[in-house]
Amino acid sequence: DGYTLMTLLKDRLGPAMPDATVALTAYAGRGDREKALNAGFREHLAKPVNPDVLVQTLEDLLAAAPR
Repeated sequence: DGYTLMTLLKDRLGPAMPDATVALTAYAGRGDREKALNAGFREHLAKPVNPDVLVQTLEDLLAAAPR
């Protein structure tokens, strides 16, 4: 699942962890968003995801990422 993936990525990549991490999930409750963000995802989008919203979210995350 995504939480396991996030844990593995953080463990393996450490400070090289990408800033543009988005949880795409059918779980759309407030608690689900908080759980995803606490796990290390930078954003949480509920399915079905509008592709334009996903692209804009990734652009925003990449633009805000330290260089």
